[in-house]
Amino acid sequence: MTRRNITPSRGIVLEPRDSSLVHRLALSCFESRDVSSAMAWLRRATTVDPVSVDLWCDLAALEQHAGSEVRATNLLLHAIAVDPAALPVLLRVGHLVSGDRVTSA
Repeated sequence: MTRRNITPSRGIVLEPRDSSLVHRLALSCFESRDVSSAMAWLRRATTVDPVSVDLWCDLAALEQHAGSEVRATNLLLHAIAVDPAALPVLLRVGHLVSGDRVTSA
C-alpha cells in the first residue's frame, strides 16, 4: 500500500503520530458539518504536534464557529505563545478582535 492511498481515518490507525493525517481528518469532519468531531480531531492533532501554529489556529476558528469566543481567544493566545511572529496567528487575532468570523484554513 502506498502512502497516497491511505485515507485520513485509516492513516490514524497506521500512523497515529502523524499530525497531518489527523488534521486532514478534522478538516474532512468540518466539511461534513461534524464540528464536534472536527474539534476532537484537532485537539488530538495538537497533542501530536503541539508547536503547529496552524493546528491551534484551526482549532480556534472552529471554537469561534461554534460560538465560543473565549475558547477561541485562549487558543489564539496559546498559538501566539508558540510562535509570536506567525502571520496566521496575528491575522486571526485581528479578525477575532474586530468581530469577523474566520473559517478554518
